[in-house]
Amino acid sequence: MINFESPLFRNFKVNNSFNKTLILSGSDAQDYLQRQLTSDIHSLRVGESQLSARLDKSGRVHSFFYLLKDEKSFYLLVNDSLENEIRDELEKFLFAEDVIVSSADPFNLYVGPSVQKSDSKVYSSLWCDMDACFSQDKLSDYDQLQESECDKFIYLTGWPILNKTQKVGELINNTRLNELAVSYSKGCFLGQETAAKIETRRGAAKFPAILCSSEKNIEVSNLNLNPSVSFEYDNKFYHYVNLAREFRVEKKKISENVTVKLLPALNLLDKRERAEEIFHEAISEFHNEKIDQALKLLDLSIEIDPGYSDAYETKGVILGQVGEFEKAIEEMDELLSVDPDSVMAHTNKSLYLMKMGKIEEAEEEKSLATLASFKKLGSESKKKKELEEAQKQKEADLKRKKEMFIQVLELDADDELANYGIADYYYYYEEYEKALTHVSKVVDNNEKYSVAYVLMGKIYEKQDDKQRAKSVYQKGIEIASKNGDMMPANEMQERLNSL
Repeated sequence: MINFESPLFRNFKVNNSFNKTLILSGSDAQDYLQRQLTSDIHSLRVGESQLSARLDKSGRVHSFFYLLKDEKSFYLLVNDSLENEIRDELEKFLFAEDVIVSSADPFNLYVGPSVQKSDSKVYSSLWCDMDACFSQDKLSDYDQLQESECDKFIYLTGWPILNKTQKVGELINNTRLNELAVSYSKGCFLGQETAAKIETRRGAAKFPAILCSSEKNIEVSNLNLNPSVSFEYDNKFYHYVNLAREFRVEKKKISENVTVKLLPALNLLDKRERAEEIFHEAISEFHNEKIDQALKLLDLSIEIDPGYSDAYETKGVILGQVGEFEKAIEEMDELLSVDPDSVMAHTNKSLYLMKMGKIEEAEEEKSLATLASFKKLGSESKKKKELEEAQKQKEADLKRKKEMFIQVLELDADDELANYGIADYYYYYEEYEKALTHVSKVVDNNEKYSVAYVLMGKIYEKQDDKQRAKSVYQKGIEIASKNGDMMPANEMQERLNSL
């Protein structure tokens, strides 16, 4: 059964730590902020918000805040202890620009599936990777989230909150702000040179992560953890720590009872997944003849994901079964608004119109259902043809690359890229011994070529040699994580766990 009291399935208000507001207005405000802050202000649309930061020249965090865009101005939502420093920093570099910095009324922070449906003016946002909004108005039907529960979300996502998960004076590369508030492609900003240099090399030496265990107190030899925060959530204990690069691999076991979880460590369901969970709960309630409860759950499913067509269709079918034909037809119209090619929407409308005695309209809907069916068949046939063409193109590209790799290997039999490329080619065509010969040569010549370990382990898996696959993955994870090659490290850890 789903816990509908969970914040994942309801609306709530958060005690907003960004509790002071500055407003920047003037014709040069956007260009000025683009030069001064870490985020890409030009990508921000009216009614949206983004996390942003101000760095010092050495790439350390001077301050951070939410940035909201209005039609003619920008709001900076800041922590009260940083308000004066942020204001001074922004005004310090104003010369001839048309920019005015002033104070404004504070904003409230709301989280949940209904945040974008308010009649009040809201600014869409994220909070702990959940849908959220800021509003200067007080929205109804939002309960205050308890601080203890709020803190668990903050630490499990690493969301930047002053003096909890984020401090000023830290290298931004060592914080989640680096993932949430920095654009390295937008152009120059203060401190960019240092931050970009770290980013393009091996990344942060230490970075926030979660250690998960079944015990409250943990000890790991040769690793000075000193967890800053420990708490219980969902019958497990979590420890928020700054973890060295070589240990930052998802699901890596650093002791018998301690597993690494990268941030965000809270396994949040996305909109569709939440809507589907509630949808299946509604079906269960309907089978238990709890019609009203089923309809309420379907409404919640639609509220969370307004594009979820199954919920509209099922709600319409239930209403039709209890004789609410007009309401059922309205639901089918809603279904057509999100899925204009729905065959069942027209089919069900035809059935309900027939039962209402509207024969002519029912026949029209029946014809539309037939047309939709033909259109769907044509679409599926077209998609199948496109997939076949894509497959042919992929195979042609592989053969072209194979010829190129062979030519390189004739000149240099030890070329790493050519050996890896032709090993990948043989792996695709299930010639595993040939693939193993070439990928082994890559590893022999360059022990740090981390992606080669991924391919070698997969070859051993295909050969059903699980023990060798495990050994390859274990060595590859150690090498890749030390190199800062986190994508192959995480892929190998995932495959190792599955073995």
